[in-house]
Parts: sequence; structure tokens; C-alpha cells
Amino acid sequence: MPRIQTGMLALAVITSAISVGGCTDHSEVVTAGVTVATGQQTAPHWQKATNTDCLVWNPVPDPGDSVTWTGACVDGKANGPGTEVFRWPEHGTYGEQSYMGEMKAGKSEGHGAMYFYTGDKFEGEFSDGMRVRGTFVHANGDRYTGSYKNDKPNGFGTFTYASGHQYEGGFADGNFEGRGTSTDAAGSQYVGHFHHGVPNGDGTLRLSTGQIFAGHWVNGCLTERGQKAAAGVPNESCGIK
Repeated sequence: MPRIQTGMLALAVITSAISVGGCTDHSEVVTAGVTVATGQQTAPHWQKATNTDCLVWNPVPDPGDSVTWTGACVDGKANGPGTEVFRWPEHGTYGEQSYMGEMKAGKSEGHGAMYFYTGDKFEGEFSDGMRVRGTFVHANGDRYTGSYKNDKPNGFGTFTYASGHQYEGGFADGNFEGRGTSTDAAGSQYVGHFHHGVPNGDGTLRLSTGQIFAGHWVNGCLTERGQKAAAGVPNESCGIK
């Protein structure tokens, strides 16, 4: 069954490395904001609960999955408020993921909460079995609040580290995209455009020391008007030694 991960953006300016928002993976598979599964996957399918004749939708099945449903059945499928619990083999033991909330025709629909064996939690709104908006909280306190599309962060959202770092702005398929603001706990801040998770387009980086780097960024690099800065990519990628 699904695990949810999010990637990380780190901004580095010349010799001063600073983290300015983003997302940190906490599980075995590193994927930017995408629902993924470990193990050998099979095709999505309807699965019968072990404790009832109800069917529920399993979008990312692993061999050995089992599911229970506590709630009503309508036309043979889970419906209305209830609790769905998936279990799967995981390194000699079992992982578990539960959903508590509304179901419609065997899929999560309306308000609900997902609880992961890692200690992570998502609570918000679902449609046709996928998240559409809400808050995902990592076990360490990092959190994302915002919109989803195709079960990935898309649209406007905010990612906040437990340490105080924060990104607020656009997301696309789990990556920073469009205009956004990344601010670290010390007060250094980048405001501008992102593409594929790194600064691309016009933007300004203001360090807590007072240094300012402003201009047109390309793939995380600013190299114009005597400025050299790297953001979200290695310094070497921008010709900075």
C-alpha cells in the first residue's frame, strides 16, 4: 500500500549553504510528493475485506496485502463513515496504513484522515479515492498544507519544517513550481519563480547577513551583472568554486 514522500530543496549561495524551505523524505523511497509503494506492485484492483463481504479500492497493491473495513456496504462496496486498514509484509514484519472517514462506492470521498506506520498523518478532503486538499504531517513535525491533484501536491501550498524553515507558493506534481517564497529560520529569503523545484526566472535572494542576489535565475544559477549564486543545485553546476 502507499507510502508518501516529499523531496527537498536546499539553497546554497557561493560559500554560504542555507536551507530555504522544501520537503524532506522520511521513508525508503525518495519521491517528490508522490504516492508510491515498495515491493512488487500489481495492477490496481478491487479487494475484498477479510472481515466482511465489502469491496474496497486498492490503488497501489503489493503482494500479500490484506484489508479490513468497519462500516456499511452498499451494492457490495464500502460506503459511508468507517475505518479501512491495509496491512502488507514489510522487512519480516507488517506495515499498516489506516483511513478513517467517508467512503463512497469503495473509495475515500469527502473528509477523512490517513495514518501511516511511519507515524505520518494526512487529514483533509478526498475525491474518487485521492486527496484534493489538506494537511500532511510528518512524524518529525514537518508539514505540508495545500491542494492536491492526482494525489500529488499541486496548486498553492505551504511546506513548513519543524525547524521553522518554510516554503509558500506554487506546486506541480510535488515540486515547487511558479511563484513562491522560501524563508529559513535565520531570516534568509528567496522570493521569485521556480521550475522543477529550483529557482528559474526572475527572483531575489536576501540573506540574513544583508547580501542580496537579484536577477534572472536559470536552473538554480544566477550568473549576471557580476553575481554568481547557486540555489538548489551544487555550486559547481553554476561555475562557482
